Amino acid sequence: QTCPATGDPTSAVLQPGEASIHSFLTVHGSGGNEEDWERLGLAIRYFCSADVQKSDAVEREMVTCVAGEPSPYFDLEPAPIVPFGEAEQALWKEAMRRENSNYFQGSSEKAHKL
Repeated sequence: QTCPATGDPTSAVLQPGEASIHSFLTVHGSGGNEEDWERLGLAIRYFCSADVQKSDAVEREMVTCVAGEPSPYFDLEPAPIVPFGEAEQALWKEAMRRENSNYFQGSSEKAHKL
C-alpha cells in the first residue's frame, strides 16, 4: 500500500494474533522470529481452475478444489483421513517441497523448513 500524498510505501504493523488479507501481488514480509516457539502462518489462495502455473515452475503444485471442476494444471490434494496422521504429514511435506522448489528456485531466500 502506498501513501496517496507521497506515493511512498507504508507498513501495516500487525499485533500478535492479527492477520492480513491482501493480493498475492502485494509485497509483504516479516522480521525474523525472535521467540522460543515456531511462528505459524496460513496462506489461502483462490483462483480460477482455468489458471495455469507460472511458466518457470519446476514442479506441479498441489491444490484443493473447493468448487467447480478441478484444474488440469495442478495435482489435487486428497482429503485427510487421520488428523495429523503420518500419511497426512508426509503429503504436507511433499506439497511444501514442491512449493519451495517453485518459489525459492535460484533464490538466496530460505525455503520453508520441512
